Amino acid sequence: MIITKKNYLNKEQIKKFLEDKDRYSLFINGKWGVGKTYLWKEIENEISNTKKDFELNKVKLNFFSHLKYLYEFIILIVKFLIKYFSYCEFIKQEDESLRVIYISLFGKEHYKEILEEITLNSYKYNKLVYFLRNLTFWKISIGSLFQFFIKQDFKNIIVCFDDLERKSDKLNIKDLLGLINNLKEGKCKVILIGDDSKLNNKKIFDNYKEKCIDLEITIDSRLEVVLQIAKEKCPQINTKLLPCTLLNGIKNLRQLNKILSAFNYFHEELHFKEKLVENPDCKDFLVYVFEVIVEKIDSIYTISSELLEFKHLFTKIIEEIIKDYFNNATYLISNRMREAFNSEFDNYQLYIYRTNFIQIFSNLIQTNVFNENDKEKINEILQYIADKNKIDDFIDLSKIGIVDFFALTYIFDLHNNQAVIEIKKKYIRKFYGNFSHVELLLKMEQNKNDDLLEEFNKMVEHFDNHLNEYFQNEHKTLTQEIIDDVKNYYNFYNVAKSINATKDKTLYKNLKKQ
Repeated sequence: MIITKKNYLNKEQIKKFLEDKDRYSLFINGKWGVGKTYLWKEIENEISNTKKDFELNKVKLNFFSHLKYLYEFIILIVKFLIKYFSYCEFIKQEDESLRVIYISLFGKEHYKEILEEITLNSYKYNKLVYFLRNLTFWKISIGSLFQFFIKQDFKNIIVCFDDLERKSDKLNIKDLLGLINNLKEGKCKVILIGDDSKLNNKKIFDNYKEKCIDLEITIDSRLEVVLQIAKEKCPQINTKLLPCTLLNGIKNLRQLNKILSAFNYFHEELHFKEKLVENPDCKDFLVYVFEVIVEKIDSIYTISSELLEFKHLFTKIIEEIIKDYFNNATYLISNRMREAFNSEFDNYQLYIYRTNFIQIFSNLIQTNVFNENDKEKINEILQYIADKNKIDDFIDLSKIGIVDFFALTYIFDLHNNQAVIEIKKKYIRKFYGNFSHVELLLKMEQNKNDDLLEEFNKMVEHFDNHLNEYFQNEHKTLTQEIIDDVKNYYNFYNVAKSINATKDKTLYKNLKKQ
């Protein structure tokens, strides 16, 4: 048996196995969720889309003209079954195209269940045969006869067994592997998909696997599968533009294909390739466009969903283009949309800084490492945002919550920087609805600043009497005792759990003493 690790994994390798005249069994191994079935279904779809229709020879039985007695009727039925199964009434594939029989092993208790399902799916009139399998003739089950016809020509049939680790404990693993071996002898291609580390009888499986499995592929990462499919569906798109983290979260093949279709549409209509050649620095801008496409179609952002209410105008333009493409079958982007896109494209520097800022923030959460280079970069980014009057754009595009921003600037000792204070003021205006939380944040020793408190008080004063009364009632719950207890960001996180902030507590745990 040949074992192939992830570095060599691709669809072409599996396709070559299907064409191989010497090997007939393949085991696709990997943990749950890495994309084993996902990869196989993609290949299966390609096979289904290219194969020709199967033809079935007509059965020339005019038994109604000879029907005189019930006995004769039964005899004719039996003869029909014999002819149907034994005398070349089996589905013919004159073009020798492949046909796939997919069987989930989930809950299967006996190999005969599997054998029967294979036989049923091997014939064109599945429903008829499925009904007849429960009939008995002279106390002999017709269903039990199916196994005698399993030796038909299987050379152009692929049998895929999925969910190996979810089979019933009653199904003997040796019987299953024996069935695979028998199918191999009939020149049938067999795909086995599962996670062998979850098998209760793994030792037995390993011992017998060597005898009946010709090739094993181990998938360690779902992203490998997703990127492989993306490269095939979008060959003209530079892989550097693909938002790998978001694509890795997609669990539905149909959704992935829909996203990749949108990628191709935007890439071609808005000339991404030409823009990237003319200005390589615009990469982060183009990546952001793809991120929004994924968010719109699959809604898999890991950032708090409440933050998505503050959509940037450009995000709405992208969403409108997607809506026209999928809902209205609009295959050409309007001039108005193109102008809006190109206008935003001129601000690509903002998207570079957005990417850098998010990367620094993510690395900080994961490593808890603070360095001067990051501090200088953060200062450069925030100064640019303030100077170019891009504060609103930055908040909407970065999707960094108010607490995260305050904590991050405190870590890098930038909380008294004038540009940072201006950005914090804008955060206060955007998140004023969380009145008590914002007030609690501003009264922390680490965030005390007269300009920020003044901005907060202005926001409160601008509300009408009804809202002021609401705020006053809410304010009563924010006692001095609570304020005194919040000595660091970790305390704040526990008190204000509903604040728009990252779900990852790591940052705040690292800030216990700060």
